[in-house]
Amino acid sequence: MYPFLTTILFLSVLLAQHRTVFAKESPVKIALISKTNSTFFSDAWKGCERQASKESKKREIKISCDFISPDSQFEDEAATRQQIEILESIIANKTYDGVAISINGVKELTPIVNKVVEAGIPVITFDSDASDSLRHGYVGTNNTAFGRQLAKVLLKLRPGGGSFGIITSLQAKNVAERIKGFRDRLENTKWVESNASPKDGKGNPLVSLEVMGEMVLEDPSLDAIIPAAMWPMTNSSGWKEFVSAHKNVTYVVGDSSQDQYRLLSHGYGDGLIGQMPFEMGVVSLGEFK
Repeated sequence: MYPFLTTILFLSVLLAQHRTVFAKESPVKIALISKTNSTFFSDAWKGCERQASKESKKREIKISCDFISPDSQFEDEAATRQQIEILESIIANKTYDGVAISINGVKELTPIVNKVVEAGIPVITFDSDASDSLRHGYVGTNNTAFGRQLAKVLLKLRPGGGSFGIITSLQAKNVAERIKGFRDRLENTKWVESNASPKDGKGNPLVSLEVMGEMVLEDPSLDAIIPAAMWPMTNSSGWKEFVSAHKNVTYVVGDSSQDQYRLLSHGYGDGLIGQMPFEMGVVSLGEFK
């Protein structure tokens, strides 16, 4: 294997025409709500905290950013339900002046995001959007460009082409955009998608590894596996075992956590495409004026 690492940030900021201005004499509390309890989102919170400190000094009021995470470690239905419960509690208790949230399940979360905004609490989405909601803006990666970058790395690693399989999460809009960009970039190349692709990993490390196993059984001649996000690599022992058993497969994976870096540097993978969650947190907090 020949590890290839590229970390990118395509930061898109879509803003509402009217930003919220908080009363200067009042402390301001922002809730940053993650999809799951992971290092990606804790890094976003660190960025939010740092920006809150800067804004506190600049505006001469106390601004804080609280990290609220579903208990689930997976981007699944349970995490979606917990996000809804968190937002319902914020509406009922009026504990926060603003919300930054990474959407886990667009269809389910859009109505409750609208209720939060209608209750007078501005909402910024980050990382994963709910574009048809009343949210005030979106801060995140251009995921179509992200997908194209995944494809560019695959083409660099194996220009001769072959068959590829995609590991996705069907409920995640940002992942769907990545996959669209990936497929579009590989049109008219020597790469073709396997009949065993795509597989739904449900944002779950164990399920992602299971469906990868199903994929190679269904298509033993598979040349590359593309997990659109970090899910299978977060189970490091399972990932090592799988890669060791399928050494002829090329692996290009979304995201670039420190654990992923370490696995890549030890030969367990071929390429990573990452984001900069810290900056997402910084920009998200900055949109609450």
